[in-house]
Amino acid sequence: MSTMQQAPAAEAVEEQMGKIVTELGAALGVLLTSLGTRSGLWAALAGAGPLTTAEVAAKVSVAPSLVREWLRAQAAGGYLSYDPASETFTLPDAVAAAICHGPGGALVDAAATMFSSMGRPWPGFWPPPRTGRSARCGWRTACGCSASRASRSSCPIRRASAISRR
Repeated sequence: MSTMQQAPAAEAVEEQMGKIVTELGAALGVLLTSLGTRSGLWAALAGAGPLTTAEVAAKVSVAPSLVREWLRAQAAGGYLSYDPASETFTLPDAVAAAICHGPGGALVDAAATMFSSMGRPWPGFWPPPRTGRSARCGWRTACGCSASRASRSSCPIRRASAISRR
């Protein structure tokens, strides 16, 4: 015997889709913030005032087209100010304090490292094991370097939090 289910309200489905899109955007934001830390983009912008894409690209070893897309993404996320008249981007002092001078940059970079190491064993999650035993996936079984990578990636966070407590 089957039961007929009423379709969920369009508003409820839209709300759930909003949550999914928000989480996807946040995950991409972590990766883009980490790229900015690793490439020196955040440091190039910190305290520099308004800069054009070409000026930022000249300060780092990143192709101007990639710098432009990164700058646009950070402005869309609210991390950079953009002036369309002069086509310049500015890093607000509060963002610089959190990412460049505080634990924010190290925290995001550690999360990006963790995410990348978690992706390595992804094929091992499917198909599920049929033996009744759990799949051999996790930090210590993902690859030979995951455990040490996880430890290394959290070191900057521990150092930053220790400094802020002094």
